[in-house]
Amino acid sequence: MHVSVLLDEVLGFLDQENALSLWDGTLGLAGHSLSWLEKSTGRKLYGSDADSCMLELAEENLIAAGYRNRISLRHGNFSDLPFENETTFDAILLDLGVSSLHFDHFERGFSYRFDQRLDMRLDTTERRPLHEWLASAKRDEIRLVLKKYGEEPRAGRIADLIIAARENGGITTTLQLKDICERVYAKDRNYNKHSGRHPYVKSFQAFRIFINDEINRLENSIEAVARSLAIGGRLAIISFHSLEDRIVKHTFKGLCEVPNLSPTARSHFKLGDFKLLTKKPVIAHEKEIEANPRSRSAKLRVIERTQN
Repeated sequence: MHVSVLLDEVLGFLDQENALSLWDGTLGLAGHSLSWLEKSTGRKLYGSDADSCMLELAEENLIAAGYRNRISLRHGNFSDLPFENETTFDAILLDLGVSSLHFDHFERGFSYRFDQRLDMRLDTTERRPLHEWLASAKRDEIRLVLKKYGEEPRAGRIADLIIAARENGGITTTLQLKDICERVYAKDRNYNKHSGRHPYVKSFQAFRIFINDEINRLENSIEAVARSLAIGGRLAIISFHSLEDRIVKHTFKGLCEVPNLSPTARSHFKLGDFKLLTKKPVIAHEKEIEANPRSRSAKLRVIERTQN
């Protein structure tokens, strides 16, 4: 069962008395959005998700809860601004985490716990599945992805074994990729010190981020998303690893201080347009982490639009 991370904390920022419109750009199963809608009968939800399967499940949940006439849902990544020029929002939420369903139920190779085909796409209508990319990518391309998005210290060695595996049919399943990562660290009794809990965690994360272009989409869209806020509207972003949080932190700081923004961004905003509401990221408390271990890496940052 998917559990909404930092639910109370998110509502604490987005449940303003005059907040009547919410865009949930990473709708998932609509956990955060359902709780937000429950607070007032006059509220409307605009929901989007890159995964059409998740969008269908969210719609079922929202209709079952009696909100059929208070929702507008669209398939699309938040970076594509699916509701652009349609309205402004009193609240916007981006939960950058991957749903538990992707790891535990959808058979797309997100989890190393099951033997599945290496797809890893959130939106199966675009880009190539991972196993196709691994079949043709150059050694240095694979190494760079592992290094850049997973901070994997043995990226070169893993890339070498992936290239070598092509002589025997290539890497097409999760267990094949997992086996390669384990072989790289097999003789290192201290591999947990280098790669987290398991020697394959960083590689799986890196490939998922790359295949879905997660970092580039985030980096290139936060300022555009912020332009969709109404005056007094708030943008909340939950990140789950340092690469994401670093982007959110610096972009929010730039929006609130303006001179740090790129020349293009400066043409849209001026000093005082935004206010930072979280000087430090909000993290899960011990009870939530105990109940939902996946919340331990979640970080919430929030800004408010104060003027045009």
